[in-house]
Amino acid sequence: MSENLWPDDLSSELDPDSPLVILQEQAEALALRTHGLLQAEVVLITPNDILSFNFVLVAPALDDYRYRLFKVWPDNKLDPYPVTLDVSSADQRKAATAAEFREELRRIFFSNATRRAISELLGYTTAVLSDPQRAA
Repeated sequence: MSENLWPDDLSSELDPDSPLVILQEQAEALALRTHGLLQAEVVLITPNDILSFNFVLVAPALDDYRYRLFKVWPDNKLDPYPVTLDVSSADQRKAATAAEFREELRRIFFSNATRRAISELLGYTTAVLSDPQRAA
């Protein structure tokens, strides 16, 4: 083989402030907050060659019922920021930095729509788990 022109210091580590790492941390935090009754998954999708992520609520006791809470994608392909958060067709938000991204996530998580979705999923989950005939 001829000379290797690639740098020696290629890294596979993600920046702890990258959107993916932050989303994964928040998925873990939801499972802890709900004692595992609800979980969240960060699902990779690649529309139009852009790495995007769906943040999906999962209710294991409800046959792994899934509810997409929002979608995130970078505005410039592989650059971590700025990103767009798509909560609904009428609600798209921008975050230029990790701090702004965390603040937008906080707003989404504290929103009435998110609280309502989580409350409903927790209510259904509790009902199913407390009724042995439904849980079977």
